[in-house]
Amino acid sequence: MVHFVHTILFFAFLLSSTAVYSGDKTVFELGGRGGVNDNRNYEDFTAGEVYLLKDLPWQMPLTQSATLRTRLDAGVTALEAAGEHSFMLAIGGDLFVPMLDDRLEFEVGLRPTFLHDYKIGEDDFGGNLQFTSHAGLTLRWQEVSLSYRIQHTSNASIYEQNKGLNLHLVGLGGRF
Repeated sequence: MVHFVHTILFFAFLLSSTAVYSGDKTVFELGGRGGVNDNRNYEDFTAGEVYLLKDLPWQMPLTQSATLRTRLDAGVTALEAAGEHSFMLAIGGDLFVPMLDDRLEFEVGLRPTFLHDYKIGEDDFGGNLQFTSHAGLTLRWQEVSLSYRIQHTSNASIYEQNKGLNLHLVGLGGRF
């Protein structure tokens, strides 16, 4: 467990030490998400995640008022089902489009994921290496973000078992 905490602190330091501020644009968001799974699994899962988003410099204009932007998306998720606990460590990239003067945002992303205990209750996710994809919406008010995402985690059939886990997550974050 101590090694896990050190790994998380290392990634948080690495991401925070490379911050670049561009005028009044925010480049970081730190927050928490929580949610539940849909009904595809044998067990009922609850999840809680601490996440960190870091804007990246790559972007592409789509229209005069919309730009496709990129960011790094890292998170640590605690999972619980059938009285058992596991965690996921994920880091990857997002594509997002801010709209309405950055008050609304649509995002999609993919994160390679490490799932600590891949057998939880009656659900067998096949192995530790997983991939998490998501789509979501974020509402912003000043520096506060309220988000919803649906995310799917599975192993892309690299293992014999590929149950997958769909989570509906609601998040609250702060941008700085």
